[in-house]
Amino acid sequence: MKKSHVLAHLRHLSCLGLGGEIVIPHMLAALKDLIGTNVAGFHWTDPDGRSINVHATEIMPSTIDLFVNHYDLLQRPGEISVEVLARGPLAIGNLDRWYASGRLERTVLFNEIFVPERSTRVLDVAVRSGSTPRGMLIFG
Repeated sequence: MKKSHVLAHLRHLSCLGLGGEIVIPHMLAALKDLIGTNVAGFHWTDPDGRSINVHATEIMPSTIDLFVNHYDLLQRPGEISVEVLARGPLAIGNLDRWYASGRLERTVLFNEIFVPERSTRVLDVAVRSGSTPRGMLIFG
């Protein structure tokens, strides 16, 4: 699909007035094609930035297991989590400082999710209402 058609499709989806659980999967599929990425995901967050729901265009069972049963591993000191990204200082690219410092490669998130998903370079986009986190887009 041409980029102009993808953008028109995204605008159309945004104006339908449908709930996020209905629209986000279609938006992610369109964005995945537009960006040319292997993985596109969205985490709905509570006002503190904690993940309360997730959708990904492709998701491995080990990723679901980590987020559902072992999320506490992402809460340890020195780890990066959805909350850290959702509340980060930037709207786009809060992972960049983790890449630059070389710390990302030593995290549970990187080794248990990014590497198995073959997404070792990931772009994060915080979705906020004012300063309140509402979600997190992940492209890899």
